[in-house]
Amino acid sequence: KNGEDLPTYFNASTLMSESGEVLGAFAFITDITEKNRAEEALKKREEQYRNIFKNIQDVYYEVTLDGIILEISPSIKDVSLYKREEIIGKSFSDVYVDPIKRKEFVKELLKNGKVVDYEILLKDKDATKEYCSITAKLVRDKYGNPIKIIGSMHNISERIRAEEQIHVLTQELIKVQESERQMISRELHDCVAQQLAVAKINCELLLNHYPEINSEIRQ
Repeated sequence: KNGEDLPTYFNASTLMSESGEVLGAFAFITDITEKNRAEEALKKREEQYRNIFKNIQDVYYEVTLDGIILEISPSIKDVSLYKREEIIGKSFSDVYVDPIKRKEFVKELLKNGKVVDYEILLKDKDATKEYCSITAKLVRDKYGNPIKIIGSMHNISERIRAEEQIHVLTQELIKVQESERQMISRELHDCVAQQLAVAKINCELLLNHYPEINSEIRQ
């Protein structure tokens, strides 16, 4: 009535007499305005989630309990040589440097339901070792049975290497300080101490020539 468009489902059929004569038609018209709005809103949310999924800096992933990668975000290419299409379906155990660590990770996850900043060592496509930090949680079905693991991880290799470098430099500094202390100790023992001893002896010899000097001055 007010001129606005009204999206509808329109279902119609002819109305026939027993003799086959077309008497008219009947129809059902259903207003689908709210349905269309809900679908549009859902489409926008899905687009937002896709953009987040594509642009997330950390790597989002989903794996089965036995480690098969179900989903992983495209950002995997920013932290490794793998592409998303290459690694989906692959076993996570294959990229662990030490597969035993994978079992330890799952054991802790089953015990606590989640892990935060769990450090692991993974191997890249070219066998390069990369340190990663994982935050993950266990997903259960309505009966409480664990069905998969979802989480995120980011590469911390640069941080680990920087910490290792700091450790090396600290050890070097300690060595230099110890060497300096030993040098000073040698100088005191071999040079200064000997010179003081000689000076003391010379003073005593000097005083022997002047017996008239009283004991206070000698002291």
